[in-house]
Parts: sequence; structure tokens; C-alpha cells
Amino acid sequence: MESLLSILIYDYDMIGSDDLIGETKIDLENRFYSRHRATCGLSTEYAIDGYNAWRDAIKPTELLSKLCKDHQLDGPHLRPGKICIGDQVFAGKTVFEEDDEKVESYEHLGLNVLHRWSEIPDAGCRLVPEHIETRTLYHKDKPGMEQGQLQMWVDMFPMDMPPPGPPVDISPRKPKGYELRIIIWNTEDVILEDENFITGQQSSDIYVKGWLKGLEDDKQETDVHYNSLTGEGNFNWRFVFPFNYLPAEKLLVVNKRENIFSLDKTERKLPAELVLQVWDFERLSSDDFLGVVELDLHGFSRGVKSAKACNLDMLKNKVEKISIFQQKRVRGWWPFAKSGELTGKVEAEFHLLSAEEAQKSPAGKARKEPEPLEKPNRPDTSFSWFVNPFKCFFHLIWRNYKKYIIIAFVLLILALFILLLLYTLPGAVSNRIVNG
Repeated sequence: MESLLSILIYDYDMIGSDDLIGETKIDLENRFYSRHRATCGLSTEYAIDGYNAWRDAIKPTELLSKLCKDHQLDGPHLRPGKICIGDQVFAGKTVFEEDDEKVESYEHLGLNVLHRWSEIPDAGCRLVPEHIETRTLYHKDKPGMEQGQLQMWVDMFPMDMPPPGPPVDISPRKPKGYELRIIIWNTEDVILEDENFITGQQSSDIYVKGWLKGLEDDKQETDVHYNSLTGEGNFNWRFVFPFNYLPAEKLLVVNKRENIFSLDKTERKLPAELVLQVWDFERLSSDDFLGVVELDLHGFSRGVKSAKACNLDMLKNKVEKISIFQQKRVRGWWPFAKSGELTGKVEAEFHLLSAEEAQKSPAGKARKEPEPLEKPNRPDTSFSWFVNPFKCFFHLIWRNYKKYIIIAFVLLILALFILLLLYTLPGAVSNRIVNG
């Protein structure tokens, strides 16, 4: 009978034959007769049920008896709280509580003895523990060149032994659905990029963008706070980001086609990171990038309570970190940075819900229903000069140059009166002389 196990990995093609990526070969006979017992790895703990239930064909004490018999050792002798093999004594717990009753079991201590089998004189050796082996894939047309790696394990059970335990379910974990809601309340101290060509006054038309890395297609942004003269912006704007997440691996799962020609979606696992950016809106050219803050949702600095206390030290590794998956809800101020310099501050509120919770208590994007947000109380100077030219004239020119405009208007009226007088005076004088 052939004892060489070959495992081949293929690239599936919908059209044409599948392509061989690589293969690996395992000598089962060598493993079966190994003195290190490579047929089934020893688990770290003994369990009757659950995910790590004992799956070998024989229990630890039975395996211990078989090893002692094969090596002609005296034992194992089971005594309360210990197992004796020859002159070796292994102590451990043998009485357990189960359903408020004390139950005696030597399987846990027997498994511990198996892990310490190398301590047995003469016959002892290290037995193979439960593990995942990484095997290199090779292709016969490309000798010596690695074609990838395969993570796996092999269990072998004799047919004349009792049936082994249930097989381990190694199907991929299914990601859980979550929804991250972010309310952008305000900004402070955002740098001013624009300069009024008439007054020389600096300002910025501020808005905030946000997205989760890997989900750039779901990028969202606030409305624009026009003509901010101090770097302050008021928004009351909600972002809503649904996503799939693997809690055990702490990774965000993204399924999407890489390009328009892809037939199947590609699954990628990425760190759960949130990106918030502040921009200066430009109507006649591309918008100006002002700053960014990137937050790892598993460990980001706790937001401070006031804008004055917000600085770039919050982004350093030494500060206290929180996880939105544990905190669930948090509000505070975080800094925007560009080229290592502070370029603004944002007041935001994060709220994480499971998909079921989000379905029971939905919330609308922006300021929409359900759970609508109030419109921000913005100053009178917040408007678009392109849409409101008269309002722009009033706030930017009239307020700053009102005295000069009135004087100029009076002088203009006076000049017109004098010109009119000089224009009509000669005719009036001539008529007076002729008629006189």
C-alpha cells in the first residue's frame, strides 16, 4: 500500500483546466512507526466535550498503559493524587467537582505524564504535541522554488482501535456584523488657508471626511462650514459605517471585486482603522487637504474633554488606549495633524453597535431621520460667497469699510451735483442774457 500522502493545491478556473500551484508530500509510514508517536498530537488539556474535546482513539491513561507495556515498564499505578511508573512519581489533581459532586478522574494527570514522558529513564522521549505544521509547496516544473505554504495537521488512527473523537470543525469563522456611528460635532483651531483679496482676512471653508480602511467606497463627508474666520466649525453630522468583523482575529473583513473584470469577490482581512480628515472646500479648484487623524479601533487614545487640552501628544504610544469594541461609546476631542504639525481639532462621538442592535434602533446619516440631529448654530459669517454675493458684500466689505463707503458715496453725490451744475450753468446764464 502506498504510504506517501500527496496534497496538491490548484488555482480554480471557470474556463479551461485548473492550474496546479504546488504540492507537498508526507511519509505516513515514517510517522506511524515513529517512537515520538506522531499519529495524533497530544492536546494541552483533557476535555470531554467542547471545541477542544479529546479526539484520540484511546484515553490518556490507556495510552500511558500501552507505552509502559511496549517498553516493559512497571506501571502505571494509579493512586489518589498521583501516578507511579517504576520509581517515578507524578503528582497532580485527580478529584474534580461536577454538578456539585466529586468525581475521580486520572485522565488529566495521565495527559500531564504523557507530556513529561521524556523524564522516564531509558524509554522516555518527547511525544509529539498537538500543533499546526507549515509545509512548503513545490512544483515539479520549478524545482527548488517555493510556491507558497500550507498550514495543516495529520491524524492517523488504526482501524482495529475504537473510533476516534469527533473531527475538529476547521471551517473559517464567520464575521459578525457591526455598525459604527460617528457624530462630528465641532472643529477648533483648524488652519486658515484662504485669504480675502479685498480685505486680506484669512478663512477656511471647513468640512470633514471619514471612512474605514478597506471600505473607501463608503467614504462619507459632512456639509461645509463656510468662511470660518477662527478655525471653528459646527456640523452636528452623523457618519454610519456598517462592516463585518472577526472578534477572535481582531480584523475587519472586506469582500469586493478587485476590478470590473473580476468574476468573484476577493476576501481581505484588514486592521480595523478609522480615518478622519479635515479639508478646505474650493469651488474653482481642487479642495485643500488640511489634516488627518487615524484611529485603530482596537487601541486609540481616549478623547479629552476640551479643545484646549487636545494636542499631538494624544497620538503617542505612551498614552492610555481604549477599544471601541469594549467601550462601545465614547466622546471627546482628537487632533488633526499634517506633516507632524497640529492643524486642527475635532469633537466627535463614536458609538458601536452589533448588526442586530443597529436594526432595532436605526439612525439616519447626516441629520436625517431616524434620530435626526439639530442643525448647527453657525455664525452669520458662515455662507458661500458664490451663492450669496450680497451677503458676502455685507459681511466682508460693508462691515469692514462702512465708513469709507459712506464717505465715498457722499463724495460721489457731491461730485455729480457739481458736474451737473457746471453742465447747466452756461446755458442758464445765456438764456438770462438773451431774454433779459
